[in-house]
Amino acid sequence: MRNTHVNFLPNPQCYAGGIPASLGQLSELQQLILWKNRLSGTIPETLGNLSALVSLRLSDNSLEGPIPKELGNLTQLKNLILHNNNLTALWDHTQNVQDVNHDGGDSMSGGPMPSQLCRLLDLLESREAGRHLSLNSNPWAEPPESIVAKGLKSVRGYFEDLFADHCRIKRRGVKVVLVGQEGAGKTSLRQSMKANKATPTGEWKEESTVFADVEPMKLEGSSVRVYDCAGQVAYTGLLQMFLTPRSVCVLVCNAGEFRQQLGSDNIDQVEEDCRKLEGLRVCDWLRSISCRVPGNDVILVATKCDLVNGNVEETGQRIEHACRTWLSSWVRNGMDSVRLERHVSLTSCFPIGASEHGESRRGNHALKQGWACDWRDVEGDMSSPSLLYRLVNKPDQGGLRGVQMVLPRSWDVALTFLDSLEYGRHPVEMVMLKSPDSDSGATETAGGTTTVYQGITVEELSARWQGTVDELGRRGITVTNAENALEGALSIREFDGSLVCHEKFVFLDVVWLARILKPLLNHKDQEMFDGRVNLGDTGDTRITLDDPSDIASWDRLKNEGVLEPRLADAIWPDGLSEYVLPTLASLGLIFPLENDPAEGLVVLLRLKPHRPESVGEVIDTFCSGLTPAFRASWKVFLGVPPGAVEKVLTRCCALGGVQTFWRYGVLVHGGLGVQDERRTFAVVVEYSSTDNELVAQVFGDISRPGPWMAMSYVMSAVSLMLVDFPGLRWKGSLKCPQHGDGMLFVNKVSPPHAYRLWTSECPSSLHF
Repeated sequence: MRNTHVNFLPNPQCYAGGIPASLGQLSELQQLILWKNRLSGTIPETLGNLSALVSLRLSDNSLEGPIPKELGNLTQLKNLILHNNNLTALWDHTQNVQDVNHDGGDSMSGGPMPSQLCRLLDLLESREAGRHLSLNSNPWAEPPESIVAKGLKSVRGYFEDLFADHCRIKRRGVKVVLVGQEGAGKTSLRQSMKANKATPTGEWKEESTVFADVEPMKLEGSSVRVYDCAGQVAYTGLLQMFLTPRSVCVLVCNAGEFRQQLGSDNIDQVEEDCRKLEGLRVCDWLRSISCRVPGNDVILVATKCDLVNGNVEETGQRIEHACRTWLSSWVRNGMDSVRLERHVSLTSCFPIGASEHGESRRGNHALKQGWACDWRDVEGDMSSPSLLYRLVNKPDQGGLRGVQMVLPRSWDVALTFLDSLEYGRHPVEMVMLKSPDSDSGATETAGGTTTVYQGITVEELSARWQGTVDELGRRGITVTNAENALEGALSIREFDGSLVCHEKFVFLDVVWLARILKPLLNHKDQEMFDGRVNLGDTGDTRITLDDPSDIASWDRLKNEGVLEPRLADAIWPDGLSEYVLPTLASLGLIFPLENDPAEGLVVLLRLKPHRPESVGEVIDTFCSGLTPAFRASWKVFLGVPPGAVEKVLTRCCALGGVQTFWRYGVLVHGGLGVQDERRTFAVVVEYSSTDNELVAQVFGDISRPGPWMAMSYVMSAVSLMLVDFPGLRWKGSLKCPQHGDGMLFVNKVSPPHAYRLWTSECPSSLHF
């Protein structure tokens, strides 16, 4: 049967159910476009029969399972768009494929990769160069999502190791992120979860979290890693790094603030509750989560329920209703919001019989079947599950939460090695205890304590890893491709926020990193009676500044947002600043101040979000009477998350010398490619938190390449921000010499390197 040529299937956004396997019979089909529908099930193997297929677009559905190996047969395919689904495997190793045609060219020492897999990887890699491959936003288990995010070279290395190893390991872990306003009770909640009993902290002003605390624990039989994030506004920008896909975001709200209720006939109760949520920064965190990980699961938790006057259950309903009111307004404006789960978990972390202020309490939260801190107005009420149960189980009996991973044995060994360094255990003994084929007689006591590594140089890490691999080899355990295994383990840990890697240093303990960063954004420094300054706990020691020059440098950091290297050496002694400063620069948190006698580094996050009059005068005076060669603007619905604009500005400062700056703006003079260091262009980038608009102006002679390159660089910096925050809804435009005001950005983020305005030519529209 000869099929009629079909270009595409229309997309009225109403297709539901599975993709018909019969589509594989359309041998002349060139385009199959089914994005943004309600498709479920697996991708049919029969699509591998579409030999003429050029474009396969199945994004924004609910497809699951592995990519069928038969897609490797589609030699004409140029576009493979699969993002925003529930796909779990680029290749399912459990298929037990018979590789009868394998010629041995792709084999490793332990075994060959199937030829079908090799063809599929070759196909994907050839498409990557044309930027027509999109696999992100899927819960990949094979390979892990962190490896997919690094690119297809890493994916191929993963599969080579997977098939070279004789053993494959399945891992699952749950990541819980506690967020909310300072003083909401997050730390008490975390401590009570760990102890499985009510464990309150002291006054929050004395014991509030600085940056973050991270603690592993067992909940309901599952391994859980809990990130307790500081509530202070100054830390919000840095805490975005912990909001990763597949994490469980727990938004904590102080129920005691809702003790006052308007009359039942007052129709403004919801509006009043929404205002309270805004004052408690609940709405700020909902926005941050929606921007960073749109579609992620969020559990609302009301703490301090012992302080509520009246029906606590009703208070929880008011909090949930107000949150859904906010989210529905954002959805109406086209923003991708989070998945707010039904019901608010009501809790109190104070022992039975007394409230936070000592008075006797109404209600009963000590359920025999539940968690000690679950609150119930009526004894025995089981209408909603325990908070601990919710943290590890999906709603409506949807199964366990968490990230699933199928790993080569060598990668699992490398992860165990990293754990041993962080927790001070002997790596070889820890691996032997987990080994299913170990005959060494290792016991639990053999994994005794040793040096705890909170941070380590890359050189020392590699040496210790190689020593562990050699010792394991002597004990009969072979680690395949050890270098690749360690790189893969580091990628997995960095992706889930468990560690931070730099070119020369690895921060194995993010809690320790949080503590040593404390002075940078510290909200609790203390000036002593004798003039010395106590910076508090900065890692392993307490730092007190007594040198007048160091104290002057500290005052400059507080007042001007400039960190001098001499102060960095005092804050991070014994050579640690040598690794901390480059790490901060790579994270986009600092940039050098040109011609500064003290070689100061600007920390924009230290500055107040108001344009100083002196800075405004410099920028306005420079721009007056000049016409920019380019003007680009990005209008962002609900504004840009904290910390995002500062990173854009910091990256733009790499273009040249910074003339002036404030929290949300910079003026930079540059001369890219000029040998005599003449300034051939200037860039002004400013963000208005009132208008929610980022504006970039580039000045210079457009007959020279400098302004074109500068505009490309700024666009790439903004693109990186939009990749980091995929939930942002925005619109933008570019005014250029050829097209005036008429060129709009297409709201589609492409890789940052895609923007090249090297000469006096530019496209009629830009995909952004």
